[in-house]
Order: sequence, then C-alpha cells, then structure tokens
Amino acid sequence: MPAITKKNDVRSIRSRKRIAGRRTNDVSQMKRQITATFEERYVKILVDQDRDFEYSARLWSGVAKACRQYDCYAALLIANTSTALPVMDGIDLGQLLQDSGITGKHRIAWVELNAEAFEAIRFLETVLINRYFNARLFASEVEAKRWLADGQDT
Repeated sequence: MPAITKKNDVRSIRSRKRIAGRRTNDVSQMKRQITATFEERYVKILVDQDRDFEYSARLWSGVAKACRQYDCYAALLIANTSTALPVMDGIDLGQLLQDSGITGKHRIAWVELNAEAFEAIRFLETVLINRYFNARLFASEVEAKRWLADGQDT
C-alpha cells in the first residue's frame, strides 16, 4: 500500500520480495516505488514499476485509500510504464478498480511518461471508460491537471 502524506512530507513505499520468509530491499528493488501525496485539490500518485495484476491491485487500493483519507476524489497518477498490464488482465481492470473501492465519483487523470507505452495504456483507458469510470490518459501533467480542475468529462 502506498504511503499517504501531505505535500512536503513525502514518504515512499518500496515493493519488497520475500526471500526465505524475510523481506529484502536490495538495490534491484529501488525503482519499484509508489508514492502518494495530497496536493490541495487532488491526490498525486507517482508510480515507477512494471505492471502485473497483483501490483495493480495494490496501486488502486492505495489510490482509493488516499482519496478516502483526504475526502478528495480527484487523483493525478503519473506513471513511467515499462511493461503494460497484459491485455487479458486489462479486460478485468474495471472489476479490479471496483473491488479496490474506486467508483464513478473518482476522477483519475493518468499521465504516462513513457511514449512507447502510451498506446498500450490507451487500451486501459478505453476499458475504464466503457465500464463507466471517470478516467482519462494524458501525455502531459499540465493537460491532466487542467482536466481535473475542469471537473467535467471530455
């Protein structure tokens, strides 16, 4: 679950592998981070990790928890995806979000920093929109913030 903090008090959670019943945070795990902060009008989530279904469940549960904690249902997700969620898992993404506590009142602006992964993530956006989630994919943080501030579907 990501750390949830106020701006300027950022903590991060590193995913850790279990090896022989013990946790480790070796250097190979340093990139695998999810950081959540509250930024006045939205919850900002920074993500740098390959995607799999288990990871996605942790991510979306963390987004829902942060939104509940701050009574703020606008989320700015900034990701650098190196491996997109497989298509078959993507089809189940709507159910995963619902199970995680994400509802139609949430507005999720997803900024994908990796141009090569953008079209694969576009598929996930389509899945979410078709399942009545208020989520959009953006190439820039400026556009995403504008959409969140606007408060209307585009």
